[in-house]
Amino acid sequence: DLIVVLDRTGTRRFVSPSAERILGFRPDEMVGQSGYGLVHPEDLPVLRDAMARCVAGGEDTPTLELRYRRRDGSWGVFETVGANLLHEPGVAGIVFNSRDITERRRGEESRRGLAAAVAAAEDAIVGRDRAGIVRAWNPAAERLYGYAAEEMIGQSVYRLLPPEAIDEARRNDGLLAASARVPPTESTRVRKDGSRFDVSYTLAPIRDGVGAVVAGVCIERDVTAQKAAAAALRLGEAR
Repeated sequence: DLIVVLDRTGTRRFVSPSAERILGFRPDEMVGQSGYGLVHPEDLPVLRDAMARCVAGGEDTPTLELRYRRRDGSWGVFETVGANLLHEPGVAGIVFNSRDITERRRGEESRRGLAAAVAAAEDAIVGRDRAGIVRAWNPAAERLYGYAAEEMIGQSVYRLLPPEAIDEARRNDGLLAASARVPPTESTRVRKDGSRFDVSYTLAPIRDGVGAVVAGVCIERDVTAQKAAAAALRLGEAR
């Protein structure tokens, strides 16, 4: 972690050696400088307000999320908390402990972006574990099958299959366990109201950090109308 001690004026009085590894600045380059100098302009009001409360009321700061500028000009996101030791003669400052959470924030933003894309997709996207239990169910899946997410999450995907599709689904389970992707395939599914329809689907494995298959994602599209149109065309050509 990066440890910085600011006096009541906001001047740095101590900077831990870790500053060079974390920000690229040596401690001697930072001590004696304003503690606000490397903080993103949009985050300055938050830090100034926390400092003012510390100086006026003797309280610790809440956990802050601040962006600090590194030597190379990039910005890192840091989780920062200040311990008020202004009353301690040996310190006489506010000790800020900052931890770099940049990668964590990027991962969260990536997951939010992916979740938004899944929610907006026109195709049904069904996330399932290796045992075939539904773990994710997007709005398009709700529209396609008639089941709300809370009705399907925790249930088996076999609930959606007619009897004649069971063997096919078991073969797919085997392919998924073997880390193989199921290419675009047409099959039959059953809605909540019992009606049947034709789908084109793909099934792909989801791996953990070491490459082991932990789940699968199935993308499905209703092709009932297309198949009916193709059948009508073939019949017309035959006539």
